[in-house]
Amino acid sequence: MSRLTAGFILILIAALGAYFFAWPQWQKAGALRSEIDELRALSEELERLAAKRDALTAEYNRIPEADLTTLLDVAPREAQTGNILGDLEVLAASKGLELARIDFAASERAKPALSVPSASQAIPIPFALSLRGGYQPFLKFLGALEYLVRITDVTDIDFSGGGEPISFNLKGRFYARP
Repeated sequence: MSRLTAGFILILIAALGAYFFAWPQWQKAGALRSEIDELRALSEELERLAAKRDALTAEYNRIPEADLTTLLDVAPREAQTGNILGDLEVLAASKGLELARIDFAASERAKPALSVPSASQAIPIPFALSLRGGYQPFLKFLGALEYLVRITDVTDIDFSGGGEPISFNLKGRFYARP
């Protein structure tokens, strides 16, 4: 066998060895590099989220205690319908209206359109409210109701009567935290 043929056979064996043994290893190394890049990106995202969490925690801890109490009053843990009733009576009387009737329905969990963890869902407290008085005092009552500490949704307003006093019926919801 000549040297040329032996050299050609050795080059062919080296090429086949590279193709069958080295190329699969090169592919695996490429796949590992891709996975490492994905994990590195995920790690950076988690570090950004942890930094954001720490910043939000620090900001929350800077809230004065009085402001924090007010924030928690917006949607307290319990329904506290007695407090709501008192607030509505004072509000109606201050605007020149008579609170004739208020009914609180059994509260049910909110059913959001999007799927969110149940711990973050507010509990609505449905109410029906009847008032008597003039139209302008009623408008002032609605304006003041918007600024109550509790989150309030008014869903229906009905009124009847041709003269003074007019009967107003409101339906809506207050909210409590679970």
